[in-house]
Amino acid sequence: MSAALMTGAASGIGLKVSKLMLDKGLIKSLVAVDISPKLMDVAEELSKQYPQATIIPKVADVTDHAALTDAFSTSLDQPLNIVGNNAGIGGLDWEKVRRDVITL
Repeated sequence: MSAALMTGAASGIGLKVSKLMLDKGLIKSLVAVDISPKLMDVAEELSKQYPQATIIPKVADVTDHAALTDAFSTSLDQPLNIVGNNAGIGGLDWEKVRRDVITL
């Protein structure tokens, strides 16, 4: 089994891909990252729907280096080996994103 970290996990493509991986048994643990306050409700629903999986919600802005580092530092019972970058971002200082986020 694998573990995944999925940004944009509260809705849209990020949520759909997370569910597909859980449905297919591709992952045992999911670190769900999103800035949306509804992430906690989504994580609770996923935990009910997939009781065999560990769902860890992390409300975080992916443009915030410290928040993203915290999400990647989440303790899991197996190595994190899948990362889905699905968070939608816009109106950003791309130089800051390159410097602070891409250098993780």
